[in-house]
Amino acid sequence: VKELQSKTGATVYIDNDTAGHHPLLAGQERLIIIQGSIMSKRNALRILITQLETRAEGSVCRMVIPASTVKELIGRQGQRIDGMVRQSGCQIHVQKEVPNGCEERPVNITGAFENKLHAAQLLHHRLEEIDDPEGAARVPLAPLYGGGANIRSASDQVMDDGFDYRAANNMSTSGGGQGG
Repeated sequence: VKELQSKTGATVYIDNDTAGHHPLLAGQERLIIIQGSIMSKRNALRILITQLETRAEGSVCRMVIPASTVKELIGRQGQRIDGMVRQSGCQIHVQKEVPNGCEERPVNITGAFENKLHAAQLLHHRLEEIDDPEGAARVPLAPLYGGGANIRSASDQVMDDGFDYRAANNMSTSGGGQGG
């Protein structure tokens, strides 16, 4: 965590209180909270997804987003989400059923590693646009791989078999197992 903070300038901490208690987390998954500028959060998310993919290659990446953003994320008749699927080459599925009282919705991303990074970037950027249209416009979308470092920041989380990322002026991710 300290190395991630040092590399990105983001504030990063693991919320151990969520393990076994959050309605969208399984088992010992925990949230990793990321706060900072748009770029620092994007860089931290890129590094986290990369590290988690090396631990669980080929896993499904799951972002948890505020339910209030789903309609704008999907777009009219699914046009926005379909565009993200075409651009990223990944399958992106917004879960419809969530536990009662849950104000968040999981988004599952499946595909090759670099495609998942790109899909997460697109989702993150769109959520930034929803959360802060002017701020998102000042920080252009750039590739996550091949030397780029961008994602987004608004209100979402990512889970990758023990990884959960959330943002709402912060980002949080949830990782299973030991950590710190």
